[in-house]
Amino acid sequence: MAFHARVICPTSMPKGAVAALFAYNLLNQNTDQRDEIDFELISKYWNNPAPQINTNVFYDSAQGEAEQNTIAQVFGNPIDLMIIWSSNGIKWLVNGVTVRSSSQAPQSDMSLTLNFWAPSATGWTWAYDADLQPSNAPGQGWTFQIASAAVSYVPKGTE
Repeated sequence: MAFHARVICPTSMPKGAVAALFAYNLLNQNTDQRDEIDFELISKYWNNPAPQINTNVFYDSAQGEAEQNTIAQVFGNPIDLMIIWSSNGIKWLVNGVTVRSSSQAPQSDMSLTLNFWAPSATGWTWAYDADLQPSNAPGQGWTFQIASAAVSYVPKGTE
């Protein structure tokens, strides 16, 4: 399988937000046990001289294996994100360049999700920033632009 999205991040927004493309299957709600493969775009790194993304994978677990990856990207421009997932492993690609790979892969069915969220100060300190606060101005907003999103089959041996 391949999960692909072409996105543009709202670089004018304050630091402290996360835009994500991920595959997900909640296996046990009581224990937060899941299979998940993530791309997470962290707003505090969008205008950084060394832009970074977070890649993460959960293997039938409540704990993921995260890696931060420095990429050559202007986040105000379109970014092509792709996760190639098979029984042989996972590849995370940014604009066609592999930024991470794993020889393990979750084995349950998963769905493609795109979202935009703000972590708490105690939840995920790598992404959290106190600059992002609730607005007193009605109608203030930012747009995580999704030009396209797709799930496609990748023939065995071509992943």
